[in-house]
Amino acid sequence: MILWGAIYSALVAFFPPIGILLSLLFLMINLGSVVKSWRITLTSVYFYLVPLASSLLQKLIKNEHHYLIFLFVFLSILGLHFLLNWLYKHNSISRSLTWRIVCVPYSLLLFLLPKRFHPFKRNKKMRVGQ
Repeated sequence: MILWGAIYSALVAFFPPIGILLSLLFLMINLGSVVKSWRITLTSVYFYLVPLASSLLQKLIKNEHHYLIFLFVFLSILGLHFLLNWLYKHNSISRSLTWRIVCVPYSLLLFLLPKRFHPFKRNKKMRVGQ
């Protein structure tokens, strides 16, 4: 990984326009892996969006009843149970499945990388000391 990072950095340093092409290439490769493992991606999205939806509902609805919260939690756990059973029937191994579900937020961050950070441009008219 360090070797590929060094090669990528050298290519972008010597030929800056190639950075855009390499970024598009890496994005397509990452999208291809998401499409190939769509069942795991679907389960991961469910795994992360259900708590987010729960907290949003609690913020939006002020006077919720406790039985509605328990019903939502029960249905979401039941839904995750059926999704995991579905994955196990399609030959997923629990150790690799757990690792892939945990890594989904990081792989989604890869859509944003690599970015080229531009330093702040200085105004040539306003230099310090002149």
